[in-house]
Amino acid sequence: MGWIKASAMLAFGLVLANGCVGDSGASGGGLSLPEDIGEACSDLGSALCDRGIECGLIGVADRLSCENAAFRACCADDGVCGADIDDGITSSEWNRCIDGFASESCQDIDNGNLPSECIGI
Repeated sequence: MGWIKASAMLAFGLVLANGCVGDSGASGGGLSLPEDIGEACSDLGSALCDRGIECGLIGVADRLSCENAAFRACCADDGVCGADIDDGITSSEWNRCIDGFASESCQDIDNGNLPSECIGI
């Protein structure tokens, strides 16, 4: 399992469990490749919270709380946010992964499944 699946699904599971709320925002589109795990966790948190909101899995009132909870669960709680990403992925692969959340089924998001574009990253 890639670090993205582990950290993203842990983050989103905790977001849902804590009843985090947020409002809709932008998708990956033209993101550059993250420089460190913290930046990657921010990107993932935004994509997860956006899709969770669209699916009605979390509320619309406080997107920032949702992203903060996802970020903490993804890397802040274990202190790895500043660690370099050395997976050999390209910015194109990263954008496909982030953008994949927008089309992922709500059932898959609710079940903790990542978009196929993220598998192996």
